[in-house]
Amino acid sequence: MDKKTEIEVEAAAFRNLVQFLQRKTDVTNEDMMKSAGFCRDCLSHWYQSCAESLGMEVNQEQANIKIYGMSSQEWYDKHVAALAITAKQNPQATVKEESKQLSS
Repeated sequence: MDKKTEIEVEAAAFRNLVQFLQRKTDVTNEDMMKSAGFCRDCLSHWYQSCAESLGMEVNQEQANIKIYGMSSQEWYDKHVAALAITAKQNPQATVKEESKQLSS
């Protein structure tokens, strides 16, 4: 495989990873850190760092939008806070939902 093709394949794999993580809203950053040693925040920091190393100006919020598909505050409000409220109101619902996801 030539270098150009290798870069294209790596870029496609990265895009697929980002899209997958945007869809897997039930997997928290904390879960990812415990099991994989990195999370969406890590990816957004890496994205920003790589862009800067190529001479592009990308701030952290722009990098977050690229990785999360929305601002980090929107992600938190939509996914993290809602999950915490559900778990607090009905802890068994969260356990049942996790069991259902594991069996599918």
